[in-house]
Amino acid sequence: MKNKAHSPKGPDSGTKHGRPPSQAKPASGAASPSPAQDQTLLAFRPASGIVFRMLFTGLGKESDKLLKSLVASLMEVDEGILGDLAVNPSEPHHSGIYMEVRGCRIVVDIQTHYHRGFEDRMAFRYITLARPNPAPGNESGALPDMALYCIADFVLPDLPESDYRRDFTFMEQTTHEYLSANKKDGIVLLQLPKIPPFEKGSILLFQWLNFLKATTEEELAKIAKDGHPILQAAVHAYQEVLASPEFLVNKLDAKLKEQDEEIKRLEARLAEL
Repeated sequence: MKNKAHSPKGPDSGTKHGRPPSQAKPASGAASPSPAQDQTLLAFRPASGIVFRMLFTGLGKESDKLLKSLVASLMEVDEGILGDLAVNPSEPHHSGIYMEVRGCRIVVDIQTHYHRGFEDRMAFRYITLARPNPAPGNESGALPDMALYCIADFVLPDLPESDYRRDFTFMEQTTHEYLSANKKDGIVLLQLPKIPPFEKGSILLFQWLNFLKATTEEELAKIAKDGHPILQAAVHAYQEVLASPEFLVNKLDAKLKEQDEEIKRLEARLAEL
């Protein structure tokens, strides 16, 4: 699996991946200020699995509009190219959204915790999407035939500090032939902690990622005030999700599942004694 990195570039660099924060590093030994200091922490962040899935699939046409904007910014294409997004509601991965885009297989996944073997699982998820031939209607390669966009709310070990984005492609070990001829295919890994802070007028992808990584009400208020109109709609939809009866049910189900898993872990440990 080969990969290449992206570091945030300045606004005049010509890169389509955005700009860095305009701030100096704290002096050696100086304490870094907490981003949540004197601010109100969110009980459930937009990046949490339950909220993420409900936000982009559970609000009807409002979710469709938000998802299309997010996917277009991730794929770096105009929304008009995407057409209708066919979301698969039966996809078992609760934290990810599986969809067909003009015949192309796309997954947008959110991951909030790092576990050993994460990279292997990410590769396995991608391989399950693999196609031997171009997707129907995409022979020109304008879109990836298969792609996994993984938004990670943590920093992967052993990656350079400045890289917020990693692009992975796969090749056959002996012949070194790529799994797909489409250069847009592969895994795109975006590490939220390395995304520059929100700035008015920043590229849409960075605005989306700042929305997803928000931890305080003040951060969301700033995005709602100075963000792109679609991000203002996203903040409103987020508040709508948290107030919905479905969210309360999903939250309870998640809590019960978490308790179930904890009981199984304790039983396994007791069995070892």
